[in-house]
Amino acid sequence: AELSSFTLKFHYNDISSLQELFDQYPNQIAGVILEPATTVGPKPSDTLIHNGKPANFLHEVKSLCHNAGAVFILDEMITGFRWALNGAQGFYDVEPDLATFGKAMANGFAVAALTGKKEIMGIGGILNEGQERVFLTSTTHGAEMGALGAFIKTVEIIKRDDVINHLWLFGKSLIDGMNAIAKEIGIENYFVAEGYGCSPNYITRNKDGNTSFELRTLFSQEVLKKGVMMPYIALCHAHSDAELNMTLDAVRSALNIYAGALNNGVDKYLQSAAIKPVFRKYN
Repeated sequence: AELSSFTLKFHYNDISSLQELFDQYPNQIAGVILEPATTVGPKPSDTLIHNGKPANFLHEVKSLCHNAGAVFILDEMITGFRWALNGAQGFYDVEPDLATFGKAMANGFAVAALTGKKEIMGIGGILNEGQERVFLTSTTHGAEMGALGAFIKTVEIIKRDDVINHLWLFGKSLIDGMNAIAKEIGIENYFVAEGYGCSPNYITRNKDGNTSFELRTLFSQEVLKKGVMMPYIALCHAHSDAELNMTLDAVRSALNIYAGALNNGVDKYLQSAAIKPVFRKYN
């Protein structure tokens, strides 16, 4: 609660919403942090040019930050080592002042990283004699080398086996296949696979066109009956054509049930309580 009073929110891909905050709180915003992309990416800028090409929303955010003396921070916990080896910042050609990484960087081992420009990271170092110190390091897990070894090996394998390209290709095939099945069944307006190949997503809508957690639960329930656990989609290098075909077979079976639920009511088909959003105020 205490931190929330020092936090402001703006809308992704709406640079005016961030500009309004800088105007409303002049010289008070220390930094801006955001994920570089989710199921959508940064839209092209109407005004900025970057390296001779139209810039994007991330470049606009960076420009606003630097004009106001704020630190530009990218949260690459999810996008890092998936969009590209150097994260979505490499994919979108934007350099943050600070960036965080985790998750895929060590293939699930408990390791994360805060990276950034020397002049900022150095503030948390021990070499600036006499300067006020920002505490960034801890020895609580300082002797734990296993996760660091996993990180080094993971990056080696990502490079050697062209893992990121595999994720993009597999994910695109999955998205295209799911949408083709939905169209074949006639429910393409109510079940939509979307996102980037490296990070697919699917949307479940009811007859009114509104997002439905009940239908999402039904879909998860039915694909699970075919051996596919997919409350969300998380790809890995081990997924091959066999897993793709198995998944699409499960999707076909599930969407046939889904179509019936659209017409007859989802409650007749559900065998459990509906899924709830992970990030919610109440259980």
